[in-house]
Parts: sequence; structure tokens; C-alpha cells
Amino acid sequence: MDGDSIQSWAAFQMRAGQVLAFASPRNGLRAYLSVAGGFQAEPVLGSLSGVAREKLGGHCGDGRQLAVGDVLRFNHQVHGVRPGTRQTPEAEKIDYAQPAVLNLVLGAQVGEFSGRSLFDFFNRNWTVDNRSDRMGVRLKGPLLKCAINNMISEGLALGAVQVPPDGQPIVLLNDRQTIGGYPRLGTLTPLSCSRLAQCKPGQKVTFRPIAAERAHLQYLEFLAQIAHP
Repeated sequence: MDGDSIQSWAAFQMRAGQVLAFASPRNGLRAYLSVAGGFQAEPVLGSLSGVAREKLGGHCGDGRQLAVGDVLRFNHQVHGVRPGTRQTPEAEKIDYAQPAVLNLVLGAQVGEFSGRSLFDFFNRNWTVDNRSDRMGVRLKGPLLKCAINNMISEGLALGAVQVPPDGQPIVLLNDRQTIGGYPRLGTLTPLSCSRLAQCKPGQKVTFRPIAAERAHLQYLEFLAQIAHP
């Protein structure tokens, strides 16, 4: 801010005329900025996010990215939000440079994969491919084999792990398509999707299975934690 470094994982105040600038990522791939009261935009499908490919939503309503001269408007500070600096506890901060361990709820087609493929998937490292974006993260690693060559397309959830014919998994994220016909190993938990979204190309990730009930409980605990810090 105004040329001085400010701490991440913390709240800060700005005065009229001050400048906030972002350089290259240092820890993780994405930075998130929130303001008291929230940004102003027209909701589309219940969200203020924009999808450039479909030209939906966002700050201008056409899904495009920010451009020079754009103005972001936000609501006035809401009641109960006090000015001042607040920081995330050290124990809750994540070192995104470390290998990510991602929780996976097993899917309907998991039994169609060979035993060797399942062993490799959960016991080998996977590398984030540079052909990754908000639609999906491609991973490079051992070749996975499935008995299903093609299937009728079915609905896709956030975090679905598809395996196309090349045997290299694709984890679908926020800008994913709505249906797909590749077999799926399962679905990442919401928290693991957020962790994967911070992985740069070349970083290593591993997977571990988790029961759906346990994953749901973890997510509820997380929501309660951020609602009552």
C-alpha cells in the first residue's frame, strides 16, 4: 500500500487516495481481498463472481476480468464491524509452499479402476500441470487405468476428479462444466478444493480417502469457526 509491504492474513485500513498494488505471488497462487460491507455487483445465480467464458456476472455483468480504469464499488461498512487491524492466528495460517494433502470422497466409478491404479493414486505424488485454470487443475503422474472407456455424461460437482483416456486426472474447480462423461475417482472436499487452488504449476500434491460423513463434519466445523472467530 503506497509502496509499503502490508501483512497478509490480516485486516488493514486505507484512506481515500491511497493505492493498493499486487505483484507476483510469493506464497500460493491467488490473493483474496474482502471489504467490510462487501462489493457491489448484480448477483447472477446467487453469486457476485464472474465467469469470462460464459460472459456472466462479475463487476460489470459480462464476466470479464478487471481492466484499466474499472471502478469497484462496495457497500458502506456494516453495523458491528469495527475498524482496526485483525490477524489470523498463526496456527491457522497455511504455508502454500508445502506439498498439499487433499481429501477425496470416493466416487461411483472408483471400483472400475485397476487395483494398481488406486494404489498409485493414493500413494504417489502428483504434479500440478501448467495447463490448469479456474475450470480445472490437470495433474501429472502415474498412468491410471479404468475399465470404462466411455459413459453417459452425468452431473459434475465442485472438486470432481475425472480421468480421461490419457490416464492423467483432472480436478474440476469453480468454472467447471456442468456435465462430463469421463469416469471419476471421487470428489475433493471443499476445503481441499481451496487448498488445490493455491498450488502453482510444478507443485506436488497427494490424495487420501475420507468418508463423506467425516468430510461434511469438517466443513461444518470450518464454517462455525469463521462465523465465530
